[in-house]
Amino acid sequence: MLSGYQKTSRTIKSYYNTIIIGGGINGTGLFRDLALHNISTLLVDSHDFCSQTSQSSSKMLHGGIRYLETLDFDLVSEALEEKNIWKKHSPEHCIEKKFFLPNYNDSKYPLWALGIGLKLYDMLSGFRNTPSTIINRANTLKSFPQLRQEKLNGSGIYYDALVDDINLGLNCIWDGLVNKRSQAENYLELKSFYKKDGFFHLTFKDKVTDELYLSTCTNLCFCTGPFTDNLMGQLNVKHWIDQIIPNKGIHLWLKKDSLKVNEPMVLQGKDGRIIFVIPQRDAILVGTTEKLLDEVTFNLQADQGEILYLLNILNYYFPTANINESNILSTFAGIRPLVREPGVLDISKTSRKHLTIKPYENCYVIMGGKYTTFRVMVQDIARPIVLKSGQKYNRNATLAPFRQKTLFKAFEENNLNQELIEKIIKNEKVVTFEDLIVRRLSLYSENRLSQGQQEILNKFK
Repeated sequence: MLSGYQKTSRTIKSYYNTIIIGGGINGTGLFRDLALHNISTLLVDSHDFCSQTSQSSSKMLHGGIRYLETLDFDLVSEALEEKNIWKKHSPEHCIEKKFFLPNYNDSKYPLWALGIGLKLYDMLSGFRNTPSTIINRANTLKSFPQLRQEKLNGSGIYYDALVDDINLGLNCIWDGLVNKRSQAENYLELKSFYKKDGFFHLTFKDKVTDELYLSTCTNLCFCTGPFTDNLMGQLNVKHWIDQIIPNKGIHLWLKKDSLKVNEPMVLQGKDGRIIFVIPQRDAILVGTTEKLLDEVTFNLQADQGEILYLLNILNYYFPTANINESNILSTFAGIRPLVREPGVLDISKTSRKHLTIKPYENCYVIMGGKYTTFRVMVQDIARPIVLKSGQKYNRNATLAPFRQKTLFKAFEENNLNQELIEKIIKNEKVVTFEDLIVRRLSLYSENRLSQGQQEILNKFK
């Protein structure tokens, strides 16, 4: 039974070849890569795994259609390749969908130019994407009868993929744990470290029991996303210069019947911001926003102004739907860890490329990038670690199917009964009720539960 924080027993070894700080998608992806190469590894997170930025995406694996405008062709091509790799090798996590881009007289580009851009997107995928197309006004309204009709020209259609971002990250952990030399611990916070005689000496604190643990490692990796600059300052990392532009984004989960939308859509706000409207399972996901932050904190919440911004865009494009806060099941917010670029002042034009820094020998800090490209991003770190261990590095090792998976399946019908929940709590490092609801069951909110499911889960509060 869960009651507040559930205590978990830990045994932290005195030495690991590699310790990874941060259990978001980069940390979990690196953990799996090293486990597949038989590197003894400890993954730790001060909160739950995938509980911050990596649970706050738009739930897509995609090339980033809007990065065509900034001429980030290499990034788009790499992301499209990764999207198609996941679609082929892990279809249970990556479902292809067609995305509609409605086009109006006052859109930034005319319909013919939009079609050219989508063909460029297809080309950058190596023509592995399902081919894009253009449809007329009548066919657009047939698909979206509530869509604003005034000055509508038609739509572009292209193909990207949906992902359960949390579930994919958790499955990287469970697959890595098949290797008994690998270990993952949540709610364990790094308090300090120092380097002596070629080894890193670390002190951890259990956030539930306040117990302290000591360990050492040869390689130390920080995959801490938007919290990197704060952490480097707290740990007194030598000569560290802040690298992150913290950029907040929020999403809404709407009730399924809020809009007559059966396929994902891409809308554009009057400020040029791209907004996704994505039917997914039993709800509709809407997002995202952009807001520079002065302070980086954990567990961000959507504020009223951000919520109204998204609702106003929806009501502009769907004027008869009358969407309001009563349609909202839940909201969530996260921080994009954008890497600073000299001379770039517009955050919408900041590149999503990643950066790896080595503040010490055998110490790696990875920042930025896109969720979609995490598998290849972490190879910048995994490769040298594996090679230094005397092994050959296999860049295709992570293309293998997951050997061990979460009990709750993404995009599948799950029989949410008491037996399943008890197994998840016992086997999947559940510490809080939120860990169970939001991350192990991918429900994001108790409002998504049926009455019967609510009665079952109430037993575990």
